[in-house]
Amino acid sequence: MSKQTPEYIHVELPTIQQLSDMGWQHIEGHQFDLRVTERENFKQVLLIQRLKTVIKRINLDDNGNPWLDDTQVNAVVSQLERLAAPRLMEANKAATELLLSGTTILGKDGKQHTVHYIDFEHPENNDFLAINTE
Repeated sequence: MSKQTPEYIHVELPTIQQLSDMGWQHIEGHQFDLRVTERENFKQVLLIQRLKTVIKRINLDDNGNPWLDDTQVNAVVSQLERLAAPRLMEANKAATELLLSGTTILGKDGKQHTVHYIDFEHPENNDFLAINTE
Protein backbone atom coordinates (compact mmCIF):
# COMPACT_ATOMS: atom_id res chain seq x y z
CA MET A 1 0.00 0.00 0.00
CA SER A 2 1.33 3.43 -0.90
CA LYS A 3 1.98 5.47 2.23
CA GLN A 4 0.13 8.46 0.76
CA THR A 5 -3.32 6.91 0.33
CA PRO A 6 -6.21 8.41 2.33
CA GLU A 7 -6.78 5.00 3.94
CA TYR A 8 -3.21 4.91 5.24
CA ILE A 9 -3.17 8.54 6.37
CA HIS A 10 -6.60 8.64 8.03
CA VAL A 11 -7.12 5.06 9.21
CA GLU A 12 -4.03 2.85 9.30
CA LEU A 13 -1.48 5.35 10.62
CA PRO A 14 -3.71 6.70 13.45
CA THR A 15 -4.60 3.14 14.47
CA ILE A 16 -0.94 2.12 14.58
CA GLN A 17 -0.14 5.24 16.60
CA GLN A 18 -2.96 4.54 19.06
CA LEU A 19 -1.87 0.93 19.53
CA SER A 20 1.76 2.01 19.97
CA ASP A 21 0.66 4.57 22.58
CA MET A 22 -1.08 1.72 24.42
CA GLY A 23 2.19 -0.24 24.58
CA TRP A 24 1.82 -2.46 21.52
CA GLN A 25 4.90 -3.37 19.52
CA HIS A 26 4.69 -2.38 15.86
CA ILE A 27 6.40 -4.10 12.94
CA GLU A 28 6.40 -2.51 9.52
CA GLY A 29 5.99 -5.55 7.29
CA HIS A 30 7.25 -6.05 3.78
CA GLN A 31 5.23 -7.70 1.04
CA PHE A 32 8.22 -9.67 -0.26
CA ASP A 33 10.08 -10.48 2.97
CA LEU A 34 8.12 -12.78 5.29
CA ARG A 35 10.91 -12.94 7.85
CA VAL A 36 10.17 -9.38 8.93
CA THR A 37 6.77 -10.49 10.24
CA GLU A 38 7.91 -13.86 11.65
CA ARG A 39 5.69 -15.81 9.23
CA GLU A 40 6.28 -18.70 6.90
CA ASN A 41 3.67 -17.43 4.43
CA PHE A 42 1.14 -14.61 4.20
CA LYS A 43 -1.79 -16.96 4.86
CA GLN A 44 -0.38 -17.71 8.30
CA VAL A 45 -2.53 -15.97 10.90
CA LEU A 46 -0.77 -17.09 14.06
CA LEU A 47 2.79 -16.14 14.88
CA ILE A 48 3.57 -19.57 16.26
CA GLN A 49 6.79 -18.90 18.15
CA ARG A 50 5.36 -15.82 19.87
CA LEU A 51 2.21 -17.76 20.76
CA LYS A 52 4.17 -20.66 22.25
CA THR A 53 6.31 -18.28 24.30
CA VAL A 54 3.28 -16.48 25.70
CA ILE A 55 1.42 -19.71 26.49
CA LYS A 56 4.35 -20.88 28.59
CA ARG A 57 4.70 -17.46 30.24
CA ILE A 58 1.08 -16.99 31.28
CA ASN A 59 0.26 -20.55 32.37
CA LEU A 60 2.08 -20.95 35.65
CA ASP A 61 1.69 -23.37 38.54
CA ASP A 62 0.77 -22.29 42.09
CA ASN A 63 4.42 -21.38 42.74
CA GLY A 64 4.63 -19.12 39.68
CA ASN A 65 6.65 -21.58 37.60
CA PRO A 66 5.93 -22.68 34.02
CA TRP A 67 4.46 -26.19 33.97
CA LEU A 68 3.81 -26.84 30.29
CA ASP A 69 6.37 -28.82 28.31
CA ASP A 70 6.90 -28.38 24.56
CA THR A 71 4.63 -31.29 23.67
CA GLN A 72 1.76 -29.82 25.68
CA VAL A 73 2.30 -26.36 24.21
CA ASN A 74 2.31 -27.81 20.70
CA ALA A 75 -1.00 -29.56 21.42
CA VAL A 76 -2.55 -26.34 22.73
CA VAL A 77 -1.38 -24.35 19.69
CA SER A 78 -2.60 -27.11 17.39
CA GLN A 79 -6.12 -26.74 18.76
CA LEU A 80 -6.13 -23.09 17.72
CA GLU A 81 -4.55 -23.83 14.33
CA ARG A 82 -6.88 -26.69 13.41
CA LEU A 83 -10.36 -25.51 14.27
CA ALA A 84 -12.93 -28.15 13.38
CA ALA A 85 -15.48 -25.96 11.62
CA PRO A 86 -16.75 -26.23 8.06
CA ARG A 87 -17.51 -22.50 7.64
CA LEU A 88 -15.77 -19.25 8.50
CA MET A 89 -18.39 -18.02 11.00
CA GLU A 90 -18.23 -21.31 12.89
CA ALA A 91 -14.42 -21.25 12.86
CA ASN A 92 -14.42 -17.66 14.17
CA LYS A 93 -16.81 -18.66 16.95
CA ALA A 94 -14.68 -21.66 17.90
CA ALA A 95 -11.49 -19.55 17.89
CA THR A 96 -13.13 -16.88 20.03
CA GLU A 97 -14.31 -19.48 22.55
CA LEU A 98 -10.80 -20.93 22.78
CA LEU A 99 -9.24 -17.49 23.20
CA LEU A 100 -11.72 -16.47 25.89
CA SER A 101 -12.00 -19.73 27.83
CA GLY A 102 -8.78 -21.59 27.08
CA THR A 103 -8.58 -25.31 26.58
CA THR A 104 -7.97 -28.31 28.79
CA ILE A 105 -5.09 -30.73 28.61
CA LEU A 106 -3.93 -33.65 30.68
CA GLY A 107 -1.19 -32.61 33.08
CA LYS A 108 1.70 -34.70 34.28
CA ASP A 109 -0.28 -35.28 37.47
CA GLY A 110 -2.96 -37.13 35.47
CA LYS A 111 -5.55 -34.36 35.97
CA GLN A 112 -7.17 -32.04 33.46
CA HIS A 113 -5.84 -28.46 33.55
CA THR A 114 -7.04 -25.34 31.79
CA VAL A 115 -4.49 -23.66 29.55
CA HIS A 116 -5.12 -20.02 28.64
CA TYR A 117 -4.11 -18.26 25.44
CA ILE A 118 -4.65 -14.79 26.91
CA ASP A 119 -3.95 -13.52 30.42
CA PHE A 120 -6.99 -11.37 31.19
CA GLU A 121 -6.02 -10.87 34.85
CA HIS A 122 -2.53 -9.54 34.04
CA PRO A 123 -2.69 -8.07 30.51
CA GLU A 124 0.93 -6.95 30.73
CA ASN A 125 1.90 -10.63 30.43
CA ASN A 126 0.46 -10.82 26.91
CA ASP A 127 2.30 -10.02 23.68
CA PHE A 128 0.58 -7.20 21.79
CA LEU A 129 1.79 -6.72 18.23
CA ALA A 130 0.49 -4.76 15.24
CA ILE A 131 1.84 -5.53 11.78
CA ASN A 132 1.12 -3.58 8.64
CA THR A 133 2.50 -4.06 5.18
CA GLU A 134 3.67 -1.51 2.68
